[in-house]
Amino acid sequence: MRVFLLAAALLVGCASTDDDRFRAPEHATWGDWEDGSGAEPRPELSRTIFQGPDGPYEAITDGDGRTVVPQAPLARDRPSRPPRVGPRSVKLRKAPLESALRLLADAGQFNLLLEGDLSQSVSGDLKNVDPYEALRALASAHGAYVRFDGQIVVVTADEPEP
Repeated sequence: MRVFLLAAALLVGCASTDDDRFRAPEHATWGDWEDGSGAEPRPELSRTIFQGPDGPYEAITDGDGRTVVPQAPLARDRPSRPPRVGPRSVKLRKAPLESALRLLADAGQFNLLLEGDLSQSVSGDLKNVDPYEALRALASAHGAYVRFDGQIVVVTADEPEP
């Protein structure tokens, strides 16, 4: 019986609230707020950006200083290159360009997508170079184009469309 009474009390207590903050005005709609003709004024919100331990954060608060949107990290700019792994040395002797690019991607520990005809042969000695910079130089020397798209390095034989 106690379990039943406890469950009933919780159900009734959770199902209703007397707090007007959680109740929409009966005579105003979102459309009224949009055109400014609503019976109640649109709530004033403020956006605060602050520096947190993991980068910039934002909080949106109402006119009384209560947080209405939880603090969340801001979207960061995407990196322009893969993370650095340290210098590597590579010797290439009449290797297909595609294989050389894959070797550099493995050395740099980044994802690689190859598009188009990249079958030219390449030779060279690269000492103490960043694998991504070496990949860019090698691709450029053979007329290929390189872009970093999120977490993937994309090498295309043809000029990419804008």
